[in-house]
Amino acid sequence: MKNLIILRHASPAAQGTDGTDFTRPLTPEGENEASLQGGFLREAGIHPDVIAASTAVRATTTAERLIAAMGSTVALVPVPELYNAPGEALLDYVQTLPEDADTVLVVAHMPGVAELVAMLATNPQDMTVAFCAAMLVGISLDSAQSWSDAVPGSGVLEWLLPPLFAR
Repeated sequence: MKNLIILRHASPAAQGTDGTDFTRPLTPEGENEASLQGGFLREAGIHPDVIAASTAVRATTTAERLIAAMGSTVALVPVPELYNAPGEALLDYVQTLPEDADTVLVVAHMPGVAELVAMLATNPQDMTVAFCAAMLVGISLDSAQSWSDAVPGSGVLEWLLPPLFAR
C-alpha cells in the first residue's frame, strides 16, 4: 500500500520580491500555517519517506517549515515541474516516485492539488475540492503495489485538514 499526502503551499504574499509569481514568499501567517501542519504530522506519527515540492519560493518555504516542525531528517526534493502543474501532471509525477517510498508528501499549487485529489479519490467529474492555503490531505492507495498503480479512482480520501484545525 502507498500513502500520498498532498499539501497546498501556505499563505503567500501578494507579490514576489522581484514582482513575479514564482518568488512570492510566505506571509507570517503562512509560516505559522506550515509549522502547524508539520506539528500535526509529527503528533500523528506520519513520517513521509519523500517530501517533494514545487521550486516556487512559497512552496519550498512551506516544505522547509513543515520539515522543521516535524523534526524530520528527510531531505526536500525540489521538483520544477510541480510549479503550477495541473492535476494530470501531478499524477504523472506521482507515478514516477521511488518504489521504496511508501509515504510521500507533495507540496504544490492550486488548481492542480485539488484536481489530483479529485482524480485519485473519485472519478474526476464527481468531486470538486476547494483548497485553502496550507490544506493537507491524506490519500491511501490501498491496492497500489507500485506508484505507477496510482490511477484515477484508485485512492481513498482518508483525511483533509485545513490549518485552522491543526492548531
